[in-house]
Amino acid sequence: MTFKIKILSSIIVATLLSGCLGGNTSDEKIAEIVEKTLNEKPEIIMNALKAYRERETTKQAEQQQKALEGQTEALNYDKHSLVLGNPDGDVTVVAFKDYRCGYCKKSWATVQELLSKDKQVRFVFKEFPVLGPQSELASRYALASSIQGKEEYKTYNDALMKHRGPWDKKTLQEIAKTHKIDGKQLEKDAGGKFVSDAIAANMKLGKALAIGGTPAFVIGKQLIPGAVPLEYLQDTIKKIRAEKK
Repeated sequence: MTFKIKILSSIIVATLLSGCLGGNTSDEKIAEIVEKTLNEKPEIIMNALKAYRERETTKQAEQQQKALEGQTEALNYDKHSLVLGNPDGDVTVVAFKDYRCGYCKKSWATVQELLSKDKQVRFVFKEFPVLGPQSELASRYALASSIQGKEEYKTYNDALMKHRGPWDKKTLQEIAKTHKIDGKQLEKDAGGKFVSDAIAANMKLGKALAIGGTPAFVIGKQLIPGAVPLEYLQDTIKKIRAEKK
């Protein structure tokens, strides 16, 4: 039985034919039924697949919703994250990012526009290096810059989000030097406990929320994957504000 037939037969048996086929039905018989159904009534297969996808999507959304409810403190108020916008804003937006992610860089312009237009938004950035060792190195240096000061972290983050090119230690130190940040101190602090704890906490949080890539936004009780338009973020924030009234 081919892989495709096995998948389709499993869906059919689970969703449509579980009450019709005996327990001793052979793989060959199932394959014959699936092939016949494909030829005579393909819409049954399509409907079964659609229903299956919808159930899986709903299940994942429910799991993420449940996970979000128990992570408010870790999402919004941990000591490691970069906070932009209004520190006392009425709505907090959390973003998981990777400096080597092209979509994160695209979203950075969107985030800056949002903050310039909405002075009541509190924005929290989570270092979430999922694209390999170079991504982790960049996040480590970024977090290390926060030890030198909040403004240093803000400046360095902006520079890294706009950077195109290599991500080795020499480059990261040169970027730091350009912005009057101590590159040698960054290298020392990048391997320290504060930075290691921050990355471990963010990776654990991302796993708990089933975040598989970057960027990913959390606004209220909604998790938004991918680089979404400014208008989408604004509409979501507007709904959160309306719910608070």
